[in-house]
Amino acid sequence: MRASYEERVPVIEAVLRRLGRPATRAELYDTLKTEEGLFDNRRRLDATIRDDLKRPRSVFVRQGKDHIALRNPTGNTTQLESEPQESKVYERGQTVVPKRIRDAMAVEEGTTLMWQVKEGIAQVVAIPKDPVRALYGIMKEKGPTFQEYLAERNAERQRERELEADD
Repeated sequence: MRASYEERVPVIEAVLRRLGRPATRAELYDTLKTEEGLFDNRRRLDATIRDDLKRPRSVFVRQGKDHIALRNPTGNTTQLESEPQESKVYERGQTVVPKRIRDAMAVEEGTTLMWQVKEGIAQVVAIPKDPVRALYGIMKEKGPTFQEYLAERNAERQRERELEADD
């Protein structure tokens, strides 16, 4: 049985956390090939990493030519609150978004930043280059599956037919 992307990513993530450092694809594959059926060939590992890097909220980042690391190695989503970042505003009003902020917000080339001031506080929202693709999977495991919906709908139709037959 072929494992899904959602099943393979946590396994790779666990290996990188255990190593505590970026790893090459070869290192990852050597460690992961013992996992039953998940990574029976190196192409499966490469495809999982490639697919993840395309997602707006990817788990992995590429470091250098062949090293893969975790985007947020601490696993702490509130890390930015305790570590503020600074950047200068230049002559023409331009600034550079610090790397840690870019990584936390999944900002990449082509991402639009929406700026808003509320009660004297500037808020920045990252709008992905492809917002429709960014929503892919957002409802995963939230609500009924299509099969559950269909079964419920068929049961409802059956009840309606029984009520009509009684009348």
